[in-house]
Amino acid sequence: PKIIQLTLDNFLDYWNNHKICTQHNKLLPSGFSPNSICDFPEKFGLTHFGVAAPQHFIDALWQNIPKTRKECYRWVPDE
Repeated sequence: PKIIQLTLDNFLDYWNNHKICTQHNKLLPSGFSPNSICDFPEKFGLTHFGVAAPQHFIDALWQNIPKTRKECYRWVPDE
């Protein structure tokens, strides 16, 4: 549903771009946005450990979902 997706997208954008309050006795970085930390971990003395999931793994997971997207959203309007 578009209204739910729009709300989720707005929250995701807000949360990942808000500046975390500076905390001097904290082990992890503060005073920056989560996106800044994830995009440039080396700047904060961190290491990027992200791993891309191969498409065939994602496709296999989709095959295990018992209902189609259409069936799950049949009662939700597109508005």
